[in-house]
Amino acid sequence: MDEGIEKFAPSGKGFSLKTAFLFLNLQRKIPE
Repeated sequence: MDEGIEKFAPSGKGFSLKTAFLFLNLQRKIPE
């Protein structure tokens, strides 16, 4: 799951815990 987040926020640029939780929730709802 971390790999998907890194694509949206490379090097942690403009990245926040809120964004992390949002992506985690989306990935949990949408199966790969």
